Amino acid sequence: MKNKIVFAILISVFAIVVAYLANTALKMKPISDLSHLGGDFSLQGNKGEVKLSDFKGKVSILYFGFTTCPDVCPMALSHLRSKLSSLNEEKQNKIQTIFVSVDWKRDTPEKTQEYASFFGRNIVGLTGNRDEIDKVTRLYSVYYSFVDLEDSELGYTVDHTSRYFVIDGDSKLVGMFSDIQNDPKFMKVLENSIGRL
Repeated sequence: MKNKIVFAILISVFAIVVAYLANTALKMKPISDLSHLGGDFSLQGNKGEVKLSDFKGKVSILYFGFTTCPDVCPMALSHLRSKLSSLNEEKQNKIQTIFVSVDWKRDTPEKTQEYASFFGRNIVGLTGNRDEIDKVTRLYSVYYSFVDLEDSELGYTVDHTSRYFVIDGDSKLVGMFSDIQNDPKFMKVLENSIGRL
C-alpha cells in the first residue's frame, strides 16, 4: 500500500513537471522571432497625447525605465547616446528615441521629458496612467514591478526590463537588444532600417 502511494505521488509530480515544461515551451519564442511583439500605442508627452505612429517615416528606438532609476536607465541611455553620436547628422535626424517611464505613480509627462532630455536633443519622454503603461508593456513584453524601499525617502523603486527596441519607418519592430555596447547587430539593424526609409 505504501509503495502504491509513493508511486502515485511520483506520477503526479511527473505529470505536473511535464505540463509546466510543455506550457513554458509554448509560451517561449526565440529572441529573433519578433512577430508576436510590437504595435502602435498612445501615451502622454509634455505637450499632450503621442502615438508611436506619429513617428512613422523615422526609425524609432524605444526604451522603458523610470526617472529615479539609480543606475540601469542612466547607463543604458548614455550608451545609446554614445552609439547614436557615431552617426552623421543626416542619419541622426532620421532617428527618434522614445523613453517610456513605467513609473505611473510618480513620473509626470513633464518630469519624464525633462529627464529624457539629458540624454539627447532628439528624444521624447512619455508616460501614462496604469492602464496605458500596462497596455504598451504587454505589447513589447516588458516587465516592471514596484519594490518597496525601507528607510528611503523615495519609498519604492521599480524593477524593469532593460531592452532597446528598434522600430522601422513602417512602425514594425525589427530588433530587440539588451546590450548594445557589445552587440554589433544593433548598429547593423539601425543602419539597415535607416537605409530603407
